[in-house]
Amino acid sequence: MKTSTIKLKITKTFPFTSTRAEGIQAREKLLQLLETHPSLTLDFAKTQITVSFADECLGVLIEQLGKKKFQQKIILENISPTLQSLLNHILTRRVTSPE
Repeated sequence: MKTSTIKLKITKTFPFTSTRAEGIQAREKLLQLLETHPSLTLDFAKTQITVSFADECLGVLIEQLGKKKFQQKIILENISPTLQSLLNHILTRRVTSPE
């Protein structure tokens, strides 16, 4: 049985957001949490992440879940304009890339 939505502060949940390896670890944790929660709110307040981390964590996650399921299960909030631009590029590229 899935419990309620959980909110994760990125700065506390994932203190290191620089490398692809850290992005993989974060993605695996998110997938694990989705097994017991219907959706996740990711709070990016005061967070800086690299392209590598974002691509491995969220880019691969959208590929694995699919765009529709990602939009239903992953809520992104407190995103700076710079980070929004980065995420738009990564997620759009991953959704439209040939399989």
